[in-house]
Amino acid sequence: MQASKEVWGKIFGTINTRDKFVAMRRELAEHEWARLKANNSLECRNCHSADSMDITKQGARAARVHEQYLFSGQRTCIDCHKGIAHRLPDMHGVPPGWSEASDDPQKPIGHWLASRGDADAAPPAER
Repeated sequence: MQASKEVWGKIFGTINTRDKFVAMRRELAEHEWARLKANNSLECRNCHSADSMDITKQGARAARVHEQYLFSGQRTCIDCHKGIAHRLPDMHGVPPGWSEASDDPQKPIGHWLASRGDADAAPPAER
């Protein structure tokens, strides 16, 4: 139902061309991120429950973050998985998902994990 707003955008000319849509992509994405945050990423959880996730098959960082933040309810899927279903807009100014999982948003999760001795925890740009 929520996506039906896009139809109105096309009808009224707000996003009726590719250029207009691209120009509004960030705003549209932010609305969707807020909606998913508010409903605890319901669309994700329809298929991906904590019970169905085998963290032993995940990388060390993913397993640790899922266990500490997702399974505990401190975070939801969209906090780290923006762009999972659609191409991302210009993300300038949006902290990467792994930094949002930190208790302090100014300290990326890679640094948080690295301080615990996880050598491959740093984000690729810092390796």
